[in-house]
Amino acid sequence: MHNNQVHSEDVTENNESRKWWHRRWIVIVGISLIFLIIIAVILSLLLKFVILAPKESEIFNTTAALPSLTTIVSTPSPPATPTSTLPLSTSTSTLPSSSSTTTQTTATLSPLTTTQATSTSTAPSSTTTTQATPPLPSLATSTIANQQPGWLNTGCLNYARQQHTASVLASGKVLVTGGFNGSPLESAELYDLTTGTWTITDSMNHARCDHTASVLTNGKVLVSGGQDSNARLDSAELYNPLTETWINTGSMNNTRSAHAASILTDGKVLVTGGVRIREDLNGAELYDPSSETWTVTDSMKNARFFHTSSTLRNGKVLVTGGSKINIDVRFIALNSVELYDPLTQTWATIASMNHARSSHMASLLTNGKVLVTGGHNISDALNSAELYDPSTETWTPTGSMNHPRQLHTASLLTNGKVLVTGSNRGDSLNSAELYDPLTETWTFIDSMNHARGAHTASVLTNGNVLHTGGVQRNLVLNTTELYFD
Repeated sequence: MHNNQVHSEDVTENNESRKWWHRRWIVIVGISLIFLIIIAVILSLLLKFVILAPKESEIFNTTAALPSLTTIVSTPSPPATPTSTLPLSTSTSTLPSSSSTTTQTTATLSPLTTTQATSTSTAPSSTTTTQATPPLPSLATSTIANQQPGWLNTGCLNYARQQHTASVLASGKVLVTGGFNGSPLESAELYDLTTGTWTITDSMNHARCDHTASVLTNGKVLVSGGQDSNARLDSAELYNPLTETWINTGSMNNTRSAHAASILTDGKVLVTGGVRIREDLNGAELYDPSSETWTVTDSMKNARFFHTSSTLRNGKVLVTGGSKINIDVRFIALNSVELYDPLTQTWATIASMNHARSSHMASLLTNGKVLVTGGHNISDALNSAELYDPSTETWTPTGSMNHPRQLHTASLLTNGKVLVTGSNRGDSLNSAELYDPLTETWTFIDSMNHARGAHTASVLTNGNVLHTGGVQRNLVLNTTELYFD
């Protein structure tokens, strides 16, 4: 009896002990579950708001980054430009094989000093003190992908300049040379379209403005003529993009500025016309890159400067308009046109343009025709445009631009349209318009961020158009901007 009672008490104690442990494990499991739930919530919050949160650099507000399509830089109208001064134009030649367009811009010419370069501007005698325009915020060129057509500020030049040249290299970079800002410049700089920045490269051996720059088939850049602070130049030099250095090459047979240069299908460079002190030139000469020498070729029928020169698909060179100095040492605008045949090395006079014009632009279209735009007839800037048909050697008027322009640029876009920008006839324009060869009409597009004339425009390898420098009244610019479509 006693043993049974003891056993019963032991069983009771053991049962009580097991029940207590069971309750403790339930509490432990419950607490663990609560802890795990708290950890899971914390991890989910960290995953959502920290690890997978978008970075600030990945957030791009296109409306804040791109300039307004209605932004217009307006400037008060200055006094009318005296008829005694003449805007100057310069030509930048491109290879004929790649829908080459020989662009020309203008600069002001005084009776004593003449200036001409790939973009142009007022002459040294009319521009006194100049300062670079402060840069606007710029964005990397990659941010313009898939955006609507418009303008975007990019890196500023290291030196403000007008009457300079701009050449697209085989690498895709853009070489800007010389120009004018109080005096002719010898500096050169390179634009990298992948970074949107400018870097200074080796300076030319001679300061010059109103010169020409031609990209040769070997990739080097030939710079010829122009003027320094003292005189017109006959010197020429070569830029090597691989070493980023300049070397002197053979000198031309004549000093000249405000001339034009075109690359022929055989790789030689044809230089035509130009001006010396109180003397216009009808002479022409050929540069041979293989021998680095110049040879005199047949002279044009008419002396001219501030003209255009375009290599046609048939290999001939079309020279149009320009200015001439008459016996009273006054300037007159020309409507005469000539063709150079490289096979016979001779010139032939063909049908004249409908309007006499100087400091105009000529663009070789994808259909083989040549579009001539604007310029001036000494007294007035022109808004007229006309087309040259090589098959008939005739000119026909086409739609007129919405604005009279000189010292402007004209660029053949990848879609076949022509972009015309700026002007500098007393006041600078920031307006831009497009010419459609299919409809032969002009359409206003978004204006540039800066009014400018005597600037350059270069079609980049990505299809965007880089506009550099120029002048806004008497203010020489270091700003640059991109047009993208």
